[in-house]
Amino acid sequence: MPRCTLVLVVSDLAVGNTESQVLGSHTFLKSWLRDTVLNIQPDYRYMRMGYYVSMQAEVMGCPVIPSCQDSLDAYRTPIFLLRASKKGLAISPYVVSDNVKDIMFEVDFPMILFPLHPASNGGYKVVHSEGSLYRAVRSLGMNQKYPVCAENLFGRLLSLKTLLGAVDDPIVARAAARVYEEFKLPIFRLIVQVVEQEPYLCSLAPVHSEELTPEDLRVLSERIGAVGKHFG
Repeated sequence: MPRCTLVLVVSDLAVGNTESQVLGSHTFLKSWLRDTVLNIQPDYRYMRMGYYVSMQAEVMGCPVIPSCQDSLDAYRTPIFLLRASKKGLAISPYVVSDNVKDIMFEVDFPMILFPLHPASNGGYKVVHSEGSLYRAVRSLGMNQKYPVCAENLFGRLLSLKTLLGAVDDPIVARAAARVYEEFKLPIFRLIVQVVEQEPYLCSLAPVHSEELTPEDLRVLSERIGAVGKHFG
């Protein structure tokens, strides 16, 4: 099928680019447009607007950033860490379990816990004792119906907005760019811990729309034009 040379930007955010058409998410979902799609959303979790836009593009046979599979993998902490590790990125040691004793056998205090249940919104808990670990496993695992991902916490914990691979922290900048290259989520929150100026990946989470500042939207708008090189 014929394709335009320009990228179709689908977003409900105030982004724009003189060389790209920008379409609202609901308008795109009702359309039959077939083009290369850059899906700019703060949240790509399953059953969120970002996911539906990518799914629509894939159903129509369009190249799209991000893909549905990359979106699903990025928000599943163990899969995120596994894929990042295979790309040579430093990750935090972790274990997946719903059993407190198993977690304590593999991971030392303090530790950081990430929920793995489908309704997770990217939250986490830091625990320093066996008692707080029991409470956190019950809370994050929805009364232990789901496991958690427990990681050693051995550095300075950071949670950083990342916009098309750019992040406002020189220590984390290269790692954030490589995470974007692997998963291609235009907007995400990268959770890392820094030890002796080296970042170790912990998890990836969505960004709430209200967290995006006018400066963030300006950065997104400026970087949209360079994204076409990721399609091929």
